[in-house]
Amino acid sequence: LDIDTRSDIYSLGVLLYECLTHRVPFTGSNEFEVLRKHEEQPLEVPPALEPRFGAVLRRALAKRPDDRYASISDLLAELGAPKAPE
Repeated sequence: LDIDTRSDIYSLGVLLYECLTHRVPFTGSNEFEVLRKHEEQPLEVPPALEPRFGAVLRRALAKRPDDRYASISDLLAELGAPKAPE
């Protein structure tokens, strides 16, 4: 298991999903069921959500770490946030 920044991207994606939809991305009757859904179930993005937010959520919450943003900066840029001074 390779733990790197992309696991943080996933966690931020979960938080962003909750902020935008007012619910968690996956639910279940117990922790194991929720964990399994995070690993296997496709993400459902509410159709009423603005398309650019849906695209960001799909990429941040991609099952394969290689399919996620490489950095938080990349995710923020996708959202249109200004670049931080260097």
